[in-house]
Amino acid sequence: MGAADVLQRAADEFRGGIFAREPRLVLGAIGASGLNGLGLDIDGQREQAGERTIRRPPAHDERCKLAGINLVPGRDERGTLKWRRPGALFVQRLPARGKRGVCQQVTRRLTRYGVRFHHWTIALRCSKPVPAETAPKPMTRGVDRRASTKMWNKVRAGGEFSRQPLCSAPGSVMNTRARILYVMDAFYGGDAVGGTEGQVLQLLTHLDRRRFEPHLVLFRSTPYIEQADRFPCPVDVLQIDSLMQPRNAARLLALTAFVRAKHVGVAHVFLNDAAIAAPFFCRLAGARVVASRRDMGFWYTAGKLRALRISNHFVARMVANSEAVRQNVHVREGYPIDRIDVCYNGHDLTRFDVQPCAQLRARFGIGDTDPVVGMVANFRPWKRHHDLVLAFATIRRRHPTAHLLLVGTGDTDHCRAAVRTLDLERCVHFVGGVADPVPLIRHFNVGVLCSESEGMSNAVIEYMGAGKPAVCTNVGGNTELVREGESGFLVAPGDIAALAERISFVLLHPELAASMGRKAREAAEQFTVGRMADAYMDVYRRLAS
Repeated sequence: MGAADVLQRAADEFRGGIFAREPRLVLGAIGASGLNGLGLDIDGQREQAGERTIRRPPAHDERCKLAGINLVPGRDERGTLKWRRPGALFVQRLPARGKRGVCQQVTRRLTRYGVRFHHWTIALRCSKPVPAETAPKPMTRGVDRRASTKMWNKVRAGGEFSRQPLCSAPGSVMNTRARILYVMDAFYGGDAVGGTEGQVLQLLTHLDRRRFEPHLVLFRSTPYIEQADRFPCPVDVLQIDSLMQPRNAARLLALTAFVRAKHVGVAHVFLNDAAIAAPFFCRLAGARVVASRRDMGFWYTAGKLRALRISNHFVARMVANSEAVRQNVHVREGYPIDRIDVCYNGHDLTRFDVQPCAQLRARFGIGDTDPVVGMVANFRPWKRHHDLVLAFATIRRRHPTAHLLLVGTGDTDHCRAAVRTLDLERCVHFVGGVADPVPLIRHFNVGVLCSESEGMSNAVIEYMGAGKPAVCTNVGGNTELVREGESGFLVAPGDIAALAERISFVLLHPELAASMGRKAREAAEQFTVGRMADAYMDVYRRLAS
């Protein structure tokens, strides 16, 4: 039985009853996203409730196809409508005056389940005409009168509704995909891709498009974005170079207009400038704001912390990529810890099963059996590459054939000067930035990270995924990744002697290193991109509700 037949039967049953007495009647369906079809729970009994007469169609197998909705009505012992699921089929009289009554009660119930809508509407797919005399009249409350009239005219004409009904606005209940806006300072891709950009790209790629519709807004453009012809979602650039320039206030107001026009439900902000400026302007447009923190605050200053504490008033949830970052945000930014979620970084484990880079050893003059110590990190002061160069001078005396590979982009002048001073130019190699370091990591005997500040290191996860033991500093999320003595070793930041000792120990015991590598690979299997995407989507779902 089609939707028109269901509507026809309902009209016949109510003929001479409430349809005749009350023209302001709504027959419709409201439901949550991700559900399919309309189930009619029928008992064939007529119930009296004051002026209302409600009857359900007398066939349990009757089904009406709706736009992504599955609703089952129910009754309690007194005959009162109960909501067994996130929505229901209903036939209710609108209140005669005022805004309180059925509409408000139903609205409150639906919003608890995450249903967002702007209009009361019917979304039936009609395959044949409905006689004008039996079709309900347009509603006079809760919906635009002209849009409602157009809709019912189309019902009478026998046309089919699209997935977006005429009187349903974007972001309404009938548009089941929640719109997620990602706001970042900039996006550097290619060989210069950083940890945050890489994780955002993974998230955008694996986001469930049946449930979420992503859009990316950047404060600043980059060559990568200008040349990216197949980015996973639409991208807009605000051209905000500095938050201190007054003219950028108008561009931030344009962000508010964009959020309101696109009916964005959740705005997710990343990186420093966006974390300070974006929450207020997104919240001003009605979006719920999620802010990500992915490091231990190496960029904090007294002024930025004050600005963050103000901006955080407009943040509904905070997402950290490790428990250490979660605690740090609570202590230093004063954000309630019960509103901070932990979503660990994720990687596609299949990318760790590639073969080692074929030309690497020949390119740098490394022998087939020479041990290789490697570090994957862009050259930033807090990464402390200089410490590893000094430690490697000690390692080289114990292992004369060892080589050091430094993979990453940035200012290498300081490290190169130290290499020349220590006469290590033949065994320390600057590889530069690469889009995928895993084929290079496959050559490592041990992976190193000697940062003084880390949130959740993607490099360490890549070492582990490639089956390599890691020697890293005991900061941030490193302690949540590396189990001391099982999958690697932890040392204090700046302790060059301990760093050299641990690396030498791994090189001296290849069987132990292989065992550590196997355990590291097993531990890395919990950091999958699928698990990361599910964690973020769960945050979005809870905020949308």
